[in-house]
Amino acid sequence: MGRNLKGIIAGYGFFLATTVSHLSVRGSLGQAFPEFWQHLQPAVYIAVLLVWVGALWRYAPAPESDADSGLEDDYQSLLAATRRRLGAAAAYVGRSARP
Repeated sequence: MGRNLKGIIAGYGFFLATTVSHLSVRGSLGQAFPEFWQHLQPAVYIAVLLVWVGALWRYAPAPESDADSGLEDDYQSLLAATRRRLGAAAAYVGRSARP
């Protein structure tokens, strides 16, 4: 993962964590908490936006990995095996369908 994607995930994860904790605390404290949350929610939103701005301010390409060529080779071998098996299945169905 590149720097940009990590920043997006971190910001969204922080936002989700605060939302889940808000729902948990609200359930235990009752109606007293929403008044406090009205002041805290904009600050959390601004913090998430700052994380995203920091992560996305400039483009950082994803690092190249050597696993990409291995993945392509694995896909090609899986494709060849699937074609062989489908051909064998078609031949079997063709033989069994003949009178």
